[in-house]
Amino acid sequence: MAEYVLSVVEGVIANVMSLAVELIESVRVFKDELNTLLDSSTKIQALLRAEKRQKNDIVMSIWLLKLKDVESLNPIPKISLDWKTDSFIDGSEVVGRGDDVLEIVNLLIGAKNQQDIPVIPIVGMAGLGRTITAKLVYNHELVKKHFDVRMWVCVSEDFDVERILREILEVLNNCSIGLENKNAILYHLQKKLKGKRYLLILDDVWIENSEKWDSLRRSLLGINQNHGNNIIVTTRSDNVAQIMETSLRHKLEKLSEDECWLLFKKKAFANERIPLDLEAIGREIAKRLGRNPLVASVLGGMM
Repeated sequence: MAEYVLSVVEGVIANVMSLAVELIESVRVFKDELNTLLDSSTKIQALLRAEKRQKNDIVMSIWLLKLKDVESLNPIPKISLDWKTDSFIDGSEVVGRGDDVLEIVNLLIGAKNQQDIPVIPIVGMAGLGRTITAKLVYNHELVKKHFDVRMWVCVSEDFDVERILREILEVLNNCSIGLENKNAILYHLQKKLKGKRYLLILDDVWIENSEKWDSLRRSLLGINQNHGNNIIVTTRSDNVAQIMETSLRHKLEKLSEDECWLLFKKKAFANERIPLDLEAIGREIAKRLGRNPLVASVLGGMM
């Protein structure tokens, strides 16, 4: 059975690496981060090649995971994906972000009255779950009760102030709108948000332009100056966080090894009972995934 599982892993590992590259490139991860994520896949490949030579020696194959020198990968083509995030999530599929969520929720509902709009950045490298963490906060029951209105906008690379304001209005109207005039958009937003306390999520922000952020912030203050409004920004850039933050930023860390294994197991085996020999191999594979939830989820999901 263990030999069969390893043969399955060998068949999907190339697809895992390709998909991981696509996901990472879609958010412009720098080369060193990409190499970090691919390194674990490289080591798994080394294990699987060794497994072919040592089919009757599972223990030796596991030890081979510790090999430091593996052959170089062929150049991987750059792939760009164009996606938009949303606020919907199945919380049962998430592992290891409970403490992060509670800390951010407490910051939101315990915030003191401020003249400016409090901004909390969620910062972390690619694949750590910035968007997922923001979704869990957005959908938390305490957050739903605390805020009259919640709004989600995927910003990505195009920090166009009018587009962001238009999408906020579309969320409030539950439909698309044809307004192009900024003043008209602001007028309708002011009517929708009058007297209401809101939470705004700006997901996947890349632009390091303080002038554009100041323009959006001034527009939001002009629409609604109620105390208790809050903004959460997700970004991989410390510079973006520094430009936008008014509160302490929340830095996401990697999963623990146990959390990485739980996520990998959840995706790979669901609720099935796992034989001890397969669990041992699965844990060894999970250790080589860099404690990165994206890589664990993708690889486990393809098992």
